Amino acid sequence: MTVSSPYSIRFTAKQRAYIKAEAAAMKVSEAKWIKHRLFTDTSLSTAQQKALMPQSHNQDIAKILHLLGRSRIPNNLNQIAKAINTGNLILSPDTNAQIHEAYDAVMWMRRSLITAQGLKPQ
Repeated sequence: MTVSSPYSIRFTAKQRAYIKAEAAAMKVSEAKWIKHRLFTDTSLSTAQQKALMPQSHNQDIAKILHLLGRSRIPNNLNQIAKAINTGNLILSPDTNAQIHEAYDAVMWMRRSLITAQGLKPQ
């Protein structure tokens, strides 16, 4: 492959910052990142190519996981399932509230994850 002369292109400050951030995140040069985006440059390793795949809304997904980790929902659901399996579920107002809280949280997570993947919730 012969190397030709450089090609000049102008970017806004916002575009340039985006290119720098994306290239740095993938641990490739800005030029290699741009070439890959334009031509699917095969000189990238498989790991680098995977890293260049769009990672849509990672912050949204991280937020969902963070909130889930901070909540008592998994523990509450586990306690409810255990009570059901042992035949000891007493449907008190507190238990009913926990079930509704868990349902609302799961539905919010579902909608958020669907949206984070660029899909439209039904």
